[in-house]
Amino acid sequence: VNHHVYPKVPYDPERDFAPISLITVTPLVIAAYPGLPVKDIRELVALAKTKPGTLGFATPGTASTQHLTGEMLMAAAGIELVHIPYKGAGQSIPDVMGGQVPLGIYGILTISQQAKAGKLK
Repeated sequence: VNHHVYPKVPYDPERDFAPISLITVTPLVIAAYPGLPVKDIRELVALAKTKPGTLGFATPGTASTQHLTGEMLMAAAGIELVHIPYKGAGQSIPDVMGGQVPLGIYGILTISQQAKAGKLK
C-alpha cells in the first residue's frame, strides 16, 4: 500500500518482497446511519450520484484497507464520496450511528452487534 500512497519509498514491493503465507481474510462491510434513505448498495450509489461529494464515509485511517475499499467503490461506481479518516474504528462508530457521518467501512465483526441492534444498517 505504501508504494501507492507515498511518492518515494526506498523499496519496490513487487521486487523486494515475496509472499510467505496468507495470514487472514477479513470481510468488510459498508455500514450506514439508520436514517440514511437507502436499503442496499444500488440505492446508495443512486443517492451518491444525486449528491456528488456530499456523502462522507468514515474509516479507521488514511491508507487503511477500509479507505482503499471506499476509493475502489468510488472508481467502480463512478461516484464521489468524502473520506473521513479517524484514529481507529472505535472512534468513528458513534458518529455513524448518530448520523454525523452517513457511512462507515468496517470489518464485519467490528460492527456486528450494532447492526444486530439496529443502530447501523
